[in-house]
Amino acid sequence: MNELDLFRDFNRGVAAPSGDARRQASASLTGAIEGEHRRRTGHGPLRRLRSRPGGVALAFLALAGVAVAALLVGSPWKRSPGFLERAQAALAPPAG
Repeated sequence: MNELDLFRDFNRGVAAPSGDARRQASASLTGAIEGEHRRRTGHGPLRRLRSRPGGVALAFLALAGVAVAALLVGSPWKRSPGFLERAQAALAPPAG
């Protein structure tokens, strides 16, 4: 008796799956296979980024330029003292 015969004997008393169960299992398996294929072929928004690595660098440079421009225009170090700075100055003991 080989392993296949053991499996057949084990499976002998079990009822066969219904047609509906077979269709649901087939649809689930097909969906899983298609999902794996989509992940491998790269369908989706990240596909363009992977195919054009220069585009990622360009986007990063543009973002860095916007951040530098915001700092230069906003220049937080040129503003008047904020609430905490004024409170610290008021609480500090007078010199001398």
